[in-house]
Amino acid sequence: AEEQFFDGHRLRLGYLQQLIMAPETCMNIEYAAYDQEALALYFGERIQVPEEQMPIIKELGLKFAGKGNWPFFLSFKPRFAPWTPDSEEVRLMAETLVQIIEAVKAIREERVKVKFDEGEFCFRYFDVDELNWMTAPARLPLVNLQAEEIEITDEIMLHRLKNKEVNDMDLLLDFVYMGGMMEDETYDRPLNPLMFLVLDDVTGLMVHMDMVHPAQNEAELVLQFLLAYCEQFGRPRGMHVRNPYVIAALKNTCETLEIPLEQVQLPKLDATADRIMTKFMEQM
Repeated sequence: AEEQFFDGHRLRLGYLQQLIMAPETCMNIEYAAYDQEALALYFGERIQVPEEQMPIIKELGLKFAGKGNWPFFLSFKPRFAPWTPDSEEVRLMAETLVQIIEAVKAIREERVKVKFDEGEFCFRYFDVDELNWMTAPARLPLVNLQAEEIEITDEIMLHRLKNKEVNDMDLLLDFVYMGGMMEDETYDRPLNPLMFLVLDDVTGLMVHMDMVHPAQNEAELVLQFLLAYCEQFGRPRGMHVRNPYVIAALKNTCETLEIPLEQVQLPKLDATADRIMTKFMEQM
């Protein structure tokens, strides 16, 4: 089985909590995993080791054998494919791994007891008063995962849209990572295409599909879609989403326009996304 260790230097608490709470918040687990800034050490198969990391392993004279015994490192950034860490990230990971080793020693030598089965985490931190590194059990601080709610101030437009007829569509909305790589000369690493998908729950037909540019704001995209849709087709009978950030973006506008907004799992949208991913990967 593949093991994964996240580097505490770069993994903000919000990203960690996003991963842990994805099932509870209905967030797509692939979105939670890709849409983060983190450094990771994996133990996997030889075929999983990035091509550019193999010469380094050979140069160091290291040999690994067996399933799940090949170490490799990945840098995660939202909108981009996981990539080999740069020199600064390598330095941060080296420093962090030194402290991880010391934390593991403290647990093995029973100098610190962590109740992992009760939700405790092992924290390694530098005590500025003691001028020394410390290891201690602690609870993960709760971080507010809700994006800031957006309120549209154009009262005339909202009044006009509120008077639109309600159509017979129930819309399913989500952002889905394709899990692939797309080269773009503008950036120093490949993109992991992020798609904005909208389906009609009744017919299963695609209503809208758009690739999100790294500089684009997801909340703004969702709102722009909703306003344009209502202007052209009338108000949808309902909207179903699972991403808590999308809920926050739509909440005030949907209340004003009297559009029911529900946070649920989206199996129909997942099935459509899987078909799109398959075609995308075949073209790579």
